[in-house]
Amino acid sequence: MRRGAVALVLIGVITLLSLAGAGALIYYAHSDGGFAVEPDYYAQALKWDEKSRQRERSAQLGWRARIASAPSGSRVGAVRLELRLVDSAESAVTGALVTAEVFANARASERSELRFAEVESGVYVADFVPGGPGSWHVRLRAERGTELFLDERDVLLGGPAD
Repeated sequence: MRRGAVALVLIGVITLLSLAGAGALIYYAHSDGGFAVEPDYYAQALKWDEKSRQRERSAQLGWRARIASAPSGSRVGAVRLELRLVDSAESAVTGALVTAEVFANARASERSELRFAEVESGVYVADFVPGGPGSWHVRLRAERGTELFLDERDVLLGGPAD
């Protein structure tokens, strides 16, 4: 083979390797679940004032939520979230419809909707299978009659206590 032909083959191989590497990077960038945009963010922005008033009314209720997590016996890898809901006098808030949107901070595009069941006075539980350990964002919503309580917090799942 002549020197010119070797140089052309070498340039072709380098070009193909570069294109293959770029293709792999594009694939992994688009298949990563870590990137997420808040669902309906524009509609939420338009309703910001209303949401702010809801948070103020929620704070005026004086309700507080305490969340604990433990392994669940329902399924392998499942976690049980236990929510204790109390009012300003530390009395249990009973009879509430409690739901939550839960997602890992590292995988915000993968969200779970939970419905809590009241297992005793003011104690609500929900089981779910997290995608892995780490910091999970929990958006709580508790409704009882005309009362609405909203709360957001991060919960560590999959640690030594779980």
